[in-house]
Amino acid sequence: MYTSDADALDSSGIPPGTVLNADNINQYPGIVDETLIELISNGYYQLEIIAAESFAPHPDYLARTEAESGEVSLGPGAGDLVGYTQGRPFPADPSGADPRAGDKMAWNMRHAYTGDSGVISPFYWQYRNMRNGKHER
Repeated sequence: MYTSDADALDSSGIPPGTVLNADNINQYPGIVDETLIELISNGYYQLEIIAAESFAPHPDYLARTEAESGEVSLGPGAGDLVGYTQGRPFPADPSGADPRAGDKMAWNMRHAYTGDSGVISPFYWQYRNMRNGKHER
């Protein structure tokens, strides 16, 4: 649920310090998605590879997630979270068959582990089209 295997991420074979740019991006297929490959290929962006790191949540956050996992539910409204106190509200993987999976993922992000002093203020999402710079949603 909260794992990041730094050794597996480092298995890409690209040494830290390598800069992916228009001259070499085609040498590294599968490292980044097609849209980013296009932006790098066109010279709009370059990306420096750094050593992979794992960021494990605090053990207390994991313990509260485990203890609370069966107690949290969604209310009838889009902004209703019932029974939540601590941890990740919905630790199970999202299901495509669940019509409210998106709501659960949003609540998971809102209550994600952010370190010892992390605070996520209410925010509003804006989607910017990277090709033309316009806000789409």
